[in-house]
Amino acid sequence: MDDVYSADKSIRSIANHTPLLQSAYFSKLTGASVYLKLECFQPTRVFKVRGATNKILNTPPEKTIVTASSGNHGFAISFVSNRLGRKAIVCVPKNANPDKVKAIEQYGAQVVSVGNRYEEAFEEALRIQKETGATLAHAYEDPFVMAGQATIGLEILHDMPDIDTVLVPIGGGGLISGIAYAVKHLKKDTRVIGVQPMSAPSMVEALRVGRPVPVTLKPTLADGLVLGTASNITFDVVREYVEKVVVVSEDQIEAALFQLLSNDHVLSEPSGCATIAALMSSCKPRPGEKVAVVISGGNISIDYLTTLLAKFKRA
Repeated sequence: MDDVYSADKSIRSIANHTPLLQSAYFSKLTGASVYLKLECFQPTRVFKVRGATNKILNTPPEKTIVTASSGNHGFAISFVSNRLGRKAIVCVPKNANPDKVKAIEQYGAQVVSVGNRYEEAFEEALRIQKETGATLAHAYEDPFVMAGQATIGLEILHDMPDIDTVLVPIGGGGLISGIAYAVKHLKKDTRVIGVQPMSAPSMVEALRVGRPVPVTLKPTLADGLVLGTASNITFDVVREYVEKVVVVSEDQIEAALFQLLSNDHVLSEPSGCATIAALMSSCKPRPGEKVAVVISGGNISIDYLTTLLAKFKRA
């Protein structure tokens, strides 16, 4: 927890203490008191800026930062490096979200496109790290990154000390590991529940069999929540501190995104609102329960948003 408190102090020059706002619509819909933790209000529109800031501030200034990312982590590394005058290299899959790749490039990081999966981009980042002596900033298997993400848990309990449940999306698991660790150390009776897309259930399957195992990935809108095999480090934290992990379908994610935008006027990317999808389906809260729902990011493709709005308008 000392690392989490240290991160909370150090990141404030760049990362925001984001709002925790009650949703009248989702509260009425569920019979609970639902609060939205709006990480889409970060300067990069996604929570990743917390871990990236903490990692870079704890790296010698002469070191180049190298990372692999499907989009948001790379964007955060590029943004923070630009703010701090640091050099960064971001390895991305060739099929990464083009809007996110454009954002990475806009803040000055060198982009290296390789392979069609995150794992291939990560192998390239490792190669660059070994050849150049750069510092690797892993998207989730890094104690400084995890401590940065854990500050969300501190903020939730600061703003709503009697919160009962926290819903968190899971990709690599750095976000939920940090939040769960902080929340459970400060308020043991608060439940932390993870959410993954059915198309990429790596943590769900790891918990089912007792260890990380490869899963068959299917196409998903939630590109930030895709990982073929759960991380050993985050798996251990999730197994100890997280109540359960549920899955949501592509249709449920789309409906959640539209309802969040329509009723709370909050624009989320699909990965960011998987928690809302769970709230509306497999993880309905108890009456009167106070629930914090982490909206992890808002970097949505304009082309996809246009298609989504047209789809629901026709419906």
